Amino acid sequence: MNLRSKKQFIFSQKILIRSLVFIISITLLNLFSGPVRNFFYLSSSPIANVFMGTGESLNYFFGNILLSKKIRKKSDELERQNKEIMYEMSILKDKIKEFNDTSIAVENSEDLNFSLMLVKINGINLENDTIGINKGQEDGVLEGMLLISKEMSVYGRVTKVFKNFSSVLLLSAKESTVDVKVQPKNIEEKTIFGVLRGKGRQSVYLDLVDAELNLNQDDLIVTSGLEGFFPPNLLIGKVISVDKSDLKPFQTAKVEHYFEIGNSDNLFLIENYKK
Repeated sequence: MNLRSKKQFIFSQKILIRSLVFIISITLLNLFSGPVRNFFYLSSSPIANVFMGTGESLNYFFGNILLSKKIRKKSDELERQNKEIMYEMSILKDKIKEFNDTSIAVENSEDLNFSLMLVKINGINLENDTIGINKGQEDGVLEGMLLISKEMSVYGRVTKVFKNFSSVLLLSAKESTVDVKVQPKNIEEKTIFGVLRGKGRQSVYLDLVDAELNLNQDDLIVTSGLEGFFPPNLLIGKVISVDKSDLKPFQTAKVEHYFEIGNSDNLFLIENYKK
């Protein structure tokens, strides 16, 4: 066989082999088409599930973001409304307390010859024993008015009046003096008169009491009304200890006053007092 014939034979063999491979492939695909498809399905289904799961996860994720924003917005709105309610409740509580304190004060002063003006503390200067109150000239406040609590305890008197506020000198101020009387526990004992003086730093003492008279611990001290400016029998405090000497014409006493700066929301000025 010459070279040309040999090349033609090899070429014919290649064509025959390719034709046989093609026919066998077609036959196998027809015979095993079901298993093959199942194989590709099984092989590809995890990948498809991953993509589907990823899609669902993304939907869930972004859905939660939108829901979270809505919840946060609603929460902020509820918090704002809650603060408004708390503010209104705070105002209401103040109004109720004002009403209750005023009712008590009016009841306690029912048989006394004066009227009351409700005021609030708006400033405290404990170093100088003064406090500020929220009413002044426009409200009818006058110098010399006495400041008391609903229980009729004396705090001090107005010394400076401005347009919308005033300054009150406490009983404990060094320049403060008030005529008082001591009411012994035993009502048969004689009433004792004296002067209450301020020592500064919220301290007071009883002075100018005749040394021959008997002062006792826990004796009640009230206003005497002798000077004509203050009503009598307003509460001042009580005797804590007595300083008495035979060498002195007068005795003194340490006094626990009844006014409380830190626990006083509502106080009252005495106005229109008639002796």
